[in-house]
Amino acid sequence: MSQLAEAERYEEAASVRDRLRALAEGLWRERVDAWLVGAGRLELGLPDGERVRLDAGSLRTGHADGDAIARPVPRERADELAAVRSWVGRRHPRVLACDRAPAESIEGGAALARVLRRMRDASNRDDRRRGARR
Repeated sequence: MSQLAEAERYEEAASVRDRLRALAEGLWRERVDAWLVGAGRLELGLPDGERVRLDAGSLRTGHADGDAIARPVPRERADELAAVRSWVGRRHPRVLACDRAPAESIEGGAALARVLRRMRDASNRDDRRRGARR
């Protein structure tokens, strides 16, 4: 990206940045989904008392075993898991109870977080510049 920008190939640099961000976001979603599904029965809560109970990533707790979300996540269940992932990302709940401690591979996590932070910061700067030009 830097080399493209230095060569004044700004549109190509932005395209590379956007593709890198999409890849990093996808990897982050996959990591979160893996621990949501892999935790088995999981209860998450907020200080205000709001709670979410999951069974293998599924909001449909207490139903037949067939309701657990499989991996890879089937298309018809992707929205459900995305809603849970979004709630977790926005609210940062505490784990109140679980069958297996939610965990993800340490390898690559810090590097992925750095890439995402840089990509999001760059996109935010671009959005602010576009807004200032209007």
